[in-house]
Amino acid sequence: MRRWFAFAAKSTPLVALLVSAVAAHGAAPGVQVSVLTTFPAGQNPTAVAATNTGDVVALAGVNVVNIGPTGKQKQLQATVAGGAFGTGIGIAYDNSHRLVVALPGSFGPPAQGTILSVSANGKQTAPVPGSQGMVAPDGFGLDSATGDLYATDIYGSSLWRIGQDGVARLWTSVATNPLLVFPDGVKVYKGAVFVSIEAGAILRIPINADGTAGVAQIWAQVPGAFFDDLTLDDRNGNVYVSRLDTNELLQITPAGVITPIVTNADGLLGAANMVLIHVGQNTVIYLGNTGEDFLGTGATTEVGPAILKITIPSPSN
Repeated sequence: MRRWFAFAAKSTPLVALLVSAVAAHGAAPGVQVSVLTTFPAGQNPTAVAATNTGDVVALAGVNVVNIGPTGKQKQLQATVAGGAFGTGIGIAYDNSHRLVVALPGSFGPPAQGTILSVSANGKQTAPVPGSQGMVAPDGFGLDSATGDLYATDIYGSSLWRIGQDGVARLWTSVATNPLLVFPDGVKVYKGAVFVSIEAGAILRIPINADGTAGVAQIWAQVPGAFFDDLTLDDRNGNVYVSRLDTNELLQITPAGVITPIVTNADGLLGAANMVLIHVGQNTVIYLGNTGEDFLGTGATTEVGPAILKITIPSPSN
């Protein structure tokens, strides 16, 4: 999540506004786009995490916020401040249902970043051992088969893995996988790690039998695009990636079919990190919509800082 916007440096009260469904003028047929909740200016949502049981939590400015099914917000006592952007830019649940937050340290070496774990009561944060070796942690991807949690280091051009011992270790980097330049989103699917690369590519990196990283290959590519975060539907292998230069959310199938399923006409502007869950037979993506035109495209939106709820119906529906 390569960002240039500024965040509020201190915690301020959140405004919980439930907004009605956005008219899906640009969405793909059947895709529904609505606003789960909105935030005031300066508390742009940078990331969102969720589970299939309905737990939704977002980073908004320096705040960690629980979001109910109707959009009601409840701020945790723990806050995340400092680093390159003034706050965290990635959040996820680990295999034990604990929250972890990516706090980038700088825009380049030396290492100054860290990953923080949030206590069960939501009051404290603590560094994940080993993560101080990262430059700018960003996206997370859980391997449900092993419980390992992968994390991108965007300005360190590397991938790290947090094992069952809770320690973060370097898994692979641009030094051994030259395609791994500015990695952002990461997800694990069928024995491989999928990574979005800023320069419009999705990489597939096999996980070797001994757990080491294989050789990265380009799984999909859109020349000239500026990719941000990635998520993946483990029911069918579809990848979803945000494209900042056109303010679109792309669906990429394993067959290589690329379809914009949400556009700026649906309110998408300055997409941040996102998460995918299943609700019945449908797929739901919660996406942090900052409302910021990072790349100076000239696009605008009336939605502003918000969490978008994107519902993708099952093919059988």
